[in-house]
Amino acid sequence: MHDVVPLILLHLVRARKMTGGVVRTFSQSVLLKRIAAAHNLKLYETPIGFKYIADLMLNDDILIGAEESGGIGVKGHIPERDGILNSLLFLEAIVTAGKPPSEMLQDLHREFGEFHFGRRDLHVETSVGQKLIERLAKAAPQNLRATTLAASKPLTVLNCCLTMSRGCCFDNPERNRCCEFIRRRPAWKSPRLC
Repeated sequence: MHDVVPLILLHLVRARKMTGGVVRTFSQSVLLKRIAAAHNLKLYETPIGFKYIADLMLNDDILIGAEESGGIGVKGHIPERDGILNSLLFLEAIVTAGKPPSEMLQDLHREFGEFHFGRRDLHVETSVGQKLIERLAKAAPQNLRATTLAASKPLTVLNCCLTMSRGCCFDNPERNRCCEFIRRRPAWKSPRLC
């Protein structure tokens, strides 16, 4: 889905001559940033969740909004994800380009670079997760330690710490503190669980 959204955006801008802002959730493809910059479109970044995109679509001039799970909202339609509309827009982009999607994707990557996305869910025993949280808490700045140790759901902090290196951001206050800590330490890597 991370490749479809930029292709639809390019179609809306270049073939349909549409304008407006581009909204991406924090973990959505960086290609949207590059396309927005190349076409002088205002870029908005939101926390994860389509509700943030929908709010902007209701209050601002938004051309397209996309989230990491594949939901896409488009200007002139309801401020919500619509798979049927987006499938039709993608089909229209293919017909307009007169190329197969693989060639369209090659052109996109040639012009704006590539973006590859991966997700790995780690399922660990609660005791292993608790030990990891304790290790992370000891390595964290003092203001994060208290939050981590006092968290009512410590595995949510663990989830944040393990996924932040891949660009995750959440709206939970404990997770935001954890994410801020990790963002300030670019060399931070997800800890080994074994």
